[in-house]
Amino acid sequence: LSGPLAWPLSGWQLSTVFRANDGVPFSALFGAQSADPRGTLSSDDYGYPSVVAGCNPIDLNFRSNPKGPLYIKPGCFTVPMAPSPAYWAANCDPAPPSFGGPLPAGDLRCFNLRGNVGRNTLIGPGLTNLDFSVVKNNYIKRISESFNVQFRAEFFNILNRANFNVPYLGDFYTNMLNGDGQVNDTAGKLTQIETDPREIQFALKLIW
Repeated sequence: LSGPLAWPLSGWQLSTVFRANDGVPFSALFGAQSADPRGTLSSDDYGYPSVVAGCNPIDLNFRSNPKGPLYIKPGCFTVPMAPSPAYWAANCDPAPPSFGGPLPAGDLRCFNLRGNVGRNTLIGPGLTNLDFSVVKNNYIKRISESFNVQFRAEFFNILNRANFNVPYLGDFYTNMLNGDGQVNDTAGKLTQIETDPREIQFALKLIW
């Protein structure tokens, strides 16, 4: 271009960086770091619960929860159950220490039995991030052929998407059940983000 339209319509550069990936695996736990449900005499007992048949523990609508991003449905997990009363009588603790007393008659929950949920069987929220930049090159040939006053506008996470990390173990958000077998109301809560909120920066660069 030449003439009056040369400066406003030429010298533009647009670029984007798009990143998407699946979530990070993590484990659903039972009374970890807060109790000893399996009776291992360990203060850091990594017990695993059982999953309720037919229940999907991942809440796909977790972003719309008015109480905050609850990613996991803790009600999909339960204390491991004995397959029969005879099995329970022969192998299960009738008065688990973390329960605080004897189990009710006919209760087949087996606190010292490992659940059917495996390690790292839950997948955290995925990540989607879009960065965008606009560059305007302004060549000033009166100074030299290569002299360029470059204006840059850069937008990081331009969609301002909240990319959550997995539930934080340190605050027991991966404990689906408390040590007494009750559902943990804070289980699956997302408290950390993996990417920063939207950031915008402007720059002026001299090239010669």
